[in-house]
Formats: sequence, structure tokens, C-alpha cells
Amino acid sequence: MRVLVVRAHPVSNSFNAALRKETAAGLTEAEHDVRVAELCAKGFQPAMAEADFAQSLGGEMPSKVIRGQQRVEWSDAIVFVFPIWRWSIPAFPKGWFDRVFSFGWAWVDPSDPSKSPLRPRQVMALAATGRHSPNAIAARLS
Repeated sequence: MRVLVVRAHPVSNSFNAALRKETAAGLTEAEHDVRVAELCAKGFQPAMAEADFAQSLGGEMPSKVIRGQQRVEWSDAIVFVFPIWRWSIPAFPKGWFDRVFSFGWAWVDPSDPSKSPLRPRQVMALAATGRHSPNAIAARLS
């Protein structure tokens, strides 16, 4: 399979970085073709702009969005690696979802997913939570 691993964490030596590294290594060892997208390291901007709506109006999307779409089109599966911060996903993966999976490219009718021009693929999320061990948390609450 062709697997796209998308990591969204600003710290290069974080636990999420280790998850991404081990995931890519394991997939490669299992003879999958792996590509990695490092959103923070490559300066992906998560905030949507007016240009991000161009596709729905027949125009061309910003180059970083098109690059993300090309990576998704290449893949048979996508593995997302990101932390959970404050009970939610951070801006980088959320912005990537919002900008890359755009109207007219990933979907055309929200009431009927079968009309999507994007073919289905397997998806996995490795969403790391917490920073402390359960004992450390219990000690803080005592």
C-alpha cells in the first residue's frame, strides 16, 4: 500500500515525532511505500483564507493545499499523528483537514458521501494524550 503519514506537532523531538518515526519505519519494514508530511516543519498555515474557497468557484487552490491534495490522491491509506490538547486536536491538523479536504475536490454533497470525487481510503489517527504518568497525575490531585 501507499501510506501517507501526516504529523502535526511543532516540537521536533516530541513523543509525536517518535510515533511518526516508528510508524513510518514499521510501515516501511512491512514493505509499504511511505511518504511523510510534516505540517509544522514545512510551514503549513492552518488558518483558512479567501483563496481556500477558489476550488468551489472553479479557481485554483494555493500551492500548499494542492500539494496536500496530491499527497492524499497518491495514498491508499493515511495515518495522522498529532496530540490532543485541551480535549481537542490542535490547529495544524484541523486546518489541514479544512483546507485540503475542500468542497469540489473531496466532497460535493454533504448529504451523500458516495458522490465524493475522492476515492475511499483507510485512515488511522494516532492521537497522543497526556504528558504525565497516572501516578504523577494522582499525586497532583492529592
